[in-house]
Amino acid sequence: EESIYNLIPKQEARPQPTSRYVSQHAAKARQEYKQTKRPGQTMGPAAVGGKDTTQFLKKGNGMTAGQTMHKTAKKRLMAKTKPPVPRHDDRPTMGLKTDKNFVKDNAIHAITAQPPQRKAVLLDVTAKGKGVRVDPEKSGLVPKYSKKKEYGKTPGYLTRRKQEDAQAAADYAQYVQSYQDQNSPYQVPDDERDELLGGLKTNWEQLHKEYLGLSMITDSGPKKLRKNAIEQKLQQLETDIALIEKHPVIYVTQ
Repeated sequence: EESIYNLIPKQEARPQPTSRYVSQHAAKARQEYKQTKRPGQTMGPAAVGGKDTTQFLKKGNGMTAGQTMHKTAKKRLMAKTKPPVPRHDDRPTMGLKTDKNFVKDNAIHAITAQPPQRKAVLLDVTAKGKGVRVDPEKSGLVPKYSKKKEYGKTPGYLTRRKQEDAQAAADYAQYVQSYQDQNSPYQVPDDERDELLGGLKTNWEQLHKEYLGLSMITDSGPKKLRKNAIEQKLQQLETDIALIEKHPVIYVTQ
């Protein structure tokens, strides 16, 4: 509300600051950090001192003791394929003699030598009329696969697969036969059939006797329900009796 006292400036009351939260594990964490800290572990030291300019790499300083220079690939290849150059003081072997008759040996070799087998060559005439020499083995005109030992025979993997399929079929047939044997239908004996039929007829007679004893007037709900229940039971018994009398042989599945 309006008042003259509102013109007097009021001093604002500042709230007292609360104390800052300090974890009780701060000192322990700080100590563990200082113990595991390694300066320059990833990036190296901040400053690296330079080496003396007089300590540059000189000839032979980069090789360790016992290390030899490797030859180039060309020199290594030449060392394997070419014999060494004879020295100036080497002397050839002189005075070598042989009793071999070269004329006779050449004649025998010429007589017994087999004539060279010339390789068949196909000539493929192109559209321009120029012939192109073609290797028969690569042309596909020479039968290669039909000359193999296994040509025309069933592969081994197909034989094994056929045997596995036959074994699987036999195992399945055995399983089905065992299942059918376990669940084969059971033939009811004659005495058991007669006993079952006699029991059904006895139940029918008792229900029929009870049905005849009911009241002729069904003026209440319980009477109607009881009459309907007895009629349904009589109808079911008559159906079962007719079914058993119609079939002299009865099978029951287990």
